[in-house]
Amino acid sequence: MVLTITKSVSGGTGTFILELTNIKSMEFHTVCLEPSPSPVESKIKHNITYISKKSLPSFYALTPSNLFLLCKEIVLISALVKKKKPDKVLCVDFHAGLLWRLVKLINWFPQQSIFTFHNNVEMVFKTKSNSVLIPLLKVAGRLIFHDKSDIYIAVSQGVKSGLEKYFYPKHEIKVIYNGTKRIPTRKKSPSRNFIFITISRFSPQKDIATILKAFSTITKKYSRAYLYLVGDGEDKNKILKEINELNISSRIVVYGWQHDVGRLLKKADCFVYSSLWDGYPYAILEAMSYGLPVISSDTPYGPGEILGKNKYGLLFPMQNSKSLAKHMSTIISDRHIRDYYADQSLRRIKNYHAKHMLYHYQNLLAHKGSMVYNNNYASSRDRTTRRSIPTKKTLQGL
Repeated sequence: MVLTITKSVSGGTGTFILELTNIKSMEFHTVCLEPSPSPVESKIKHNITYISKKSLPSFYALTPSNLFLLCKEIVLISALVKKKKPDKVLCVDFHAGLLWRLVKLINWFPQQSIFTFHNNVEMVFKTKSNSVLIPLLKVAGRLIFHDKSDIYIAVSQGVKSGLEKYFYPKHEIKVIYNGTKRIPTRKKSPSRNFIFITISRFSPQKDIATILKAFSTITKKYSRAYLYLVGDGEDKNKILKEINELNISSRIVVYGWQHDVGRLLKKADCFVYSSLWDGYPYAILEAMSYGLPVISSDTPYGPGEILGKNKYGLLFPMQNSKSLAKHMSTIISDRHIRDYYADQSLRRIKNYHAKHMLYHYQNLLAHKGSMVYNNNYASSRDRTTRRSIPTKKTLQGL
C-alpha cells in the first residue's frame, strides 16, 4: 500500500493524485492536511484521511498556533502510518515533504519515500513567508533531500532547476512530466458565439484579474465573445466583485469545480491561463487534449516549457492584460492562426499521455529493480503532419 501525503486534493494536485489511482496494481490511501472540496475528493472519499477540519494558514510564520498545528500533524500522521503500515510514502510538494521527513526521523520509520514537487518553490516562499523565515525554510528544505535511499521527482525541468538552486540537493532529481489520459480530439465545428475558458483555483497565484481586464477589452470589440470561469477558491468573492465593476457579468459564466470539465472544454474555442507561477499545469494539458488553442502567462517555468515559447501556444508577460487582450483578439479574428494553434495543441499533447507518467511511477512504486527512465518522451519532436504555418511576419506580430 502507498500512503500519499498532500496539503489538498484541489486543482492540479488532485488531478495528479487521481491519475496515480489508475495504477491498478497499487492500493493508495491519501492523507490530506486540510479540507479541499473538489471533484477529486468525491472520487477517492473512501481512501482519504483528513488531518484538520480547518484550512491551513496561508502564510508561514513561527507562531504558537502554527507550531501547535505542526505537532498535531506529526502525531496524527505517525499514528496513521503505524496503523496502515504502508510499503511506501509519496509526498506532494514542500509542505507535505518536510512534514513527512520530520515524521520519519522522529519515528525511525523504514518506508522508502518518494518526494514529488509540482510548484515554483522560490515563489511559494516569497509569497507565503518573509525575509526572516525564508533562510530557515531553505535549511529545513535541505532536510528533505538528505536521504539517498529516497527518490526525488520534479514535474518539469524548471521545477527541478528551482529545487537545485534553493536546496543544493546531493541526490539526483528526476523529471516526470504530468500527463492526461484523454485521447486528443479536435472540436468539430465552431459555435455561433466565441467562448474563452479558464480552469483554475481562484487564488492570488492564478491572477484571474488579468483575464478579466483583458476580456473586458475584448467585449467592447466582439459582441459574440464569452468567458467561462471554472474553479473555486478564496478569491471567489473578489472575482465576482471585479466582474460587476467591469460590467461584464452578462458575458461571463462562473462555474464551480466540475466533475466533468470536458463538457465545457468541448464548447470552448480558446483556453486562457494567467498564473503568476506554476510547475506544469494540468489545466493547459487538458485544454490541449481538446484541440483548443492556448494563451498563457509566461511564468518563470511551466507553461513556457509546454508551449515551446510560442511554438505550441501563445505566451504573454505576466499581469499584462493588454498583451493578453491582443492575443485573444488575434485568436478570435484570425481563423488561420486559430486553426494553426489548435492543431499544434493536438500535436503537442501526444507527448503528454498519462501512460508515460504512470509507467514511471509504477516502476518506482513497485520497486522493480532499477527504474528504466527516459527523459525524452515529452520531446517536442513528433512525426505528425503539420498544418501550414503562419508566416514569420504574422507570428512576430503576436
